[in-house]
Amino acid sequence: MSYTLHNDQPTLEDKLAREELVKQIAEVAASCSPPQVLAVHGDWGAGKTSVLEQVQHRLTGDNRRNEKASLAKGVTYGHVITIWFDAWRYQNEAVPVVALLQEMRRQLGTHLKLIAKTRKLTEVTVRSILSGLDNMAKLIKIEAAPFSSEKIQAAGEKWEKEHLEDRLASDSIQDFLTDTIKALLPSSKGGSPSPRLIIIIDDIDRCSPDAAHRFLEGLKNYLILPNCVFLLGMNQQVVTEAIGKIIGKNGNEGDVRLRAEAYLEKMCSNIWRLPFIKNPTNILKEWLSVSTKDVGDSIIAEEAKLSISFLPPNPRRLKSLANLINRICEKLGAVTVADSETHLKILVVAYIYQFNSELFQRWHYDPNFLSIISGWVNTDSFDKDKEFYFQGLLLPTKLKFTVQEAAPIMECEGAYPDPTAPGIFWIAPLLQKSLSHLTPTDYIDLLRFEDTP
Repeated sequence: MSYTLHNDQPTLEDKLAREELVKQIAEVAASCSPPQVLAVHGDWGAGKTSVLEQVQHRLTGDNRRNEKASLAKGVTYGHVITIWFDAWRYQNEAVPVVALLQEMRRQLGTHLKLIAKTRKLTEVTVRSILSGLDNMAKLIKIEAAPFSSEKIQAAGEKWEKEHLEDRLASDSIQDFLTDTIKALLPSSKGGSPSPRLIIIIDDIDRCSPDAAHRFLEGLKNYLILPNCVFLLGMNQQVVTEAIGKIIGKNGNEGDVRLRAEAYLEKMCSNIWRLPFIKNPTNILKEWLSVSTKDVGDSIIAEEAKLSISFLPPNPRRLKSLANLINRICEKLGAVTVADSETHLKILVVAYIYQFNSELFQRWHYDPNFLSIISGWVNTDSFDKDKEFYFQGLLLPTKLKFTVQEAAPIMECEGAYPDPTAPGIFWIAPLLQKSLSHLTPTDYIDLLRFEDTP
């Protein structure tokens, strides 16, 4: 294999011009007054995990995967310790917040030597402090699930009275956790922000609705502590819908959504939204192989002519599209000398293959299916009997036919709710204008790229 194949791993290398955003999030997390719950919102594939890793790297110079980054560490904060937690990995736990406490205990254990040295504590003392997190995990853990926040609180108080009454000087679980974490943090310095544990929680939106709600309830009841800052990575819309499914089973849809939004807002009132990619075509070209850069140039030139993007503004989707274009070009051979129209046809085939598999299968089986696709993207009088082919898909643009204009005018379609929605058929403008003159036979060789020996 001679072409480039990109993976979907997060990275510390900022390729999406988000350095200032990362810097801002890190500074707020390091200087705000705990307790705080902060969040980074982005659609799936928008790069949330990469941003969170870059924030962690900026805060401490480290990262959860021990990646050897080529970038400078930048500003690090001596009064900060970070913990990383992948929420979805523990969604099947009866009490997900217990898994978080156990992970905190495990990761904080790596700071033992540093803590013992800077705080002049013996290792035995530090290990004793860390065992307090284990005690709290046992206290909070409840056998039955699902459960309400009231049941969590009642069960916790009962366990505390039965098991820890003589051993705890503090009045509550929260007080005990606060004291335990305080003993693990760096010493306070005059004029500096208070020492804090910054807990980065990723992928809450990948949890089931029940697990997401149970995790947030546990977080709210036990871990909103005066020396902790939480930084959540999530698709806010997905988390809101998950909360709504649990708290509003008997309400109307509008009321349930408002209640779910209020629930999340009460927990987290400071959210950064990842900006859309400004130049998807340039990002796509960056991920193309050296031998296929000409395809990227043709796409950029065509987008300039149309004055509208026909690529999804989502890094993950662009990366997967680049992988497929590289593969197609490898199979077809000398595409670098092909004309720009061939490059655009390759893009159309790759796009539909990658993001609209059912359409591609029909098209591959019957090349004349292109006529049905063209009819859908080009006219308002599309055959209603054939609409089932395009269920769930939305056009980003429509062609407006006027008496005054010889050619149809392309307008942005306002019907879709979210520019990053996966159902948008982004490639439509290319089929509507630039390639509208092509016939089904013009694509046959490209459709059969996988059959090429």
